[in-house]
Amino acid sequence: MKTLKSEYSASELSDNHRRSLTSALVIVEQMLSHSLHRTINAKKTKIWEVLSDSKSRKMKGFGVFPTGIAKEYDRDIDELMAIASNIKS
Repeated sequence: MKTLKSEYSASELSDNHRRSLTSALVIVEQMLSHSLHRTINAKKTKIWEVLSDSKSRKMKGFGVFPTGIAKEYDRDIDELMAIASNIKS
């Protein structure tokens, strides 16, 4: 892989060039940060959706959900949903 060689050292760059490079780096960092936030929020939403669909009343495809454990099961799912909601991006 070829590498780019700079024609100038950092000390040879003008103040305008340094400011321009710094501004460009800040913009790239903001774009990456925004992308990461969007990815985390999308994953968090998907986790919440899957957990919501896992509630005992929605588990009809596997037969009748045992009523003796439904409340505890749903309480556990609610706790997991709360944890997912607290994920910060």
